[in-house]
Amino acid sequence: MKIKLLSQKQSWAFASLSLLVFSTLICGSLSYAQAPKVEKKAQIKVSKKETKKETKKTSQITVAKEAKTDTPNGKKTTKKTSQLSSTKPTAQSGESPKAPIKDKEKPKEKIAQKNKKKSKPTAKTKVKKTKRIRARRLGRLNERDSAFAPRKGSWSIGLFNPLKIQVNDDIGIETHPLVALLVAPHLKVWQNMWSKSAMRLQGMYGFTTPSWSLQRNIPFGLASYLSPSCQVSEAEADRAPSSCQRPGFDFVPQLGARLSGEQHDGIWTVEADLAVGFMVTDGRPAPLDTYAPVEMAYAPSTNLYRGHLGFKYAQNLHPRFAMNVAADLYVTGQADTKVMPKKEPLSFSSQLSFDWATSTHTSLTFGAIMWVSDQRAFALIEDEQGFVQKEAVMSLDLFPTIDFMWHY
Repeated sequence: MKIKLLSQKQSWAFASLSLLVFSTLICGSLSYAQAPKVEKKAQIKVSKKETKKETKKTSQITVAKEAKTDTPNGKKTTKKTSQLSSTKPTAQSGESPKAPIKDKEKPKEKIAQKNKKKSKPTAKTKVKKTKRIRARRLGRLNERDSAFAPRKGSWSIGLFNPLKIQVNDDIGIETHPLVALLVAPHLKVWQNMWSKSAMRLQGMYGFTTPSWSLQRNIPFGLASYLSPSCQVSEAEADRAPSSCQRPGFDFVPQLGARLSGEQHDGIWTVEADLAVGFMVTDGRPAPLDTYAPVEMAYAPSTNLYRGHLGFKYAQNLHPRFAMNVAADLYVTGQADTKVMPKKEPLSFSSQLSFDWATSTHTSLTFGAIMWVSDQRAFALIEDEQGFVQKEAVMSLDLFPTIDFMWHY
């Protein structure tokens, strides 16, 4: 739904303000995420000291105690015996006292090993186990659309999200079956390029053919909706070459990379890519001037190229719940100025979404995305002298997002 038309100054001020809000949210979440980590480290240190004290106490088995025995003269003497020795003092006078029988003392090393086996798991081992369990349950949520590749052989797909298959430990492919068959053939390949501790870098290679859908009618294309159908001109062969401007066939290679880092239960991702449209046959399609997401998908064909720079942060809020914040900046080329007037090349989008793990293999994602772009809208502005003039303004669009996904 279209909410309001903004001037260019207002739109970029709004975009910069939203970026500032996102950065503050991310910094706050990072600082909040670091606090419990420090507490856990302190708890682990305390538990280490306690376990050391317990092992020292248990290893000291030979604790002296006083045992009273009677001598033949009737005098009482005290002797220090070990805890494991058994003493039998004589009750009758005149009988010689029997020497205390000492058990064979076990070596200290064996006793210490037994105590280690019997000792309870420390807080450090408990933290490690809980982290492993949480990683297995939450990995699919906060690692989605990041450089952290899933396990080999895993795959995921949604009603609107593409099919992602991890072929091996380093290579994964991405495509949407219905879109590839009916709208535009496309494919993306992600390859692990570099890794260090909690950071990953992936390279992206892909291609798409957006004009495929502009050459065919609904339901196998978008002709007659986003491009001329040419049904009248095709019925009359004499008028076909001049009356209909059917777009030609194009090929759009893509090249990009993304860098991700892990911070406690959150993952940040910086992504950049470039797509350039090459026309195989004559007839570059004209700019569509439609909704911003559709315009960006066809920008390499209609506006020569599309550059993208994005930032995303995914934070796990609960074992079954995650929050995603994203901001993206797009720049496109200019179409033929003889046919179409100039257009603002920059577009901005921001997104807030939540992932809910409904089961071990399914998740529901929902949220909203906001676009600030030039859709050739204008406003009538009255000057001081009372004259009305047209002024180009940026469009602000807000769209809901929802999808149901399967993970295996």
